[in-house]
Amino acid sequence: MTAPAPFGLRWEKPYKDNNCHHAMLGAVQIGAIGELAIEPGAWWYKVDGVDVKWLAKRNGQVKSRDSARKAVERAWVAWLKASGLMPADAPATSENPAHAREA
Repeated sequence: MTAPAPFGLRWEKPYKDNNCHHAMLGAVQIGAIGELAIEPGAWWYKVDGVDVKWLAKRNGQVKSRDSARKAVERAWVAWLKASGLMPADAPATSENPAHAREA
């Protein structure tokens, strides 16, 4: 079981043969993460379901799956706060049980 994600995001692994996971909100893909083929153990991430521009980093490379998930979730929370859909003082972590759903 995976850890809950903030404000309705759920993590799905749509393809059995690769290590890519999608951050979904309903039927909309908010972001994705995957293991780098050229550097085993390193992960990429991207946020492309909402425009985060100057709010958060929209893509990058990190050293673990958890770091990649957290990067997508941080960008999602930054967008929610900027749009007024989340209080500005709400925690920006997966551990916020008041705003979490299991994947």
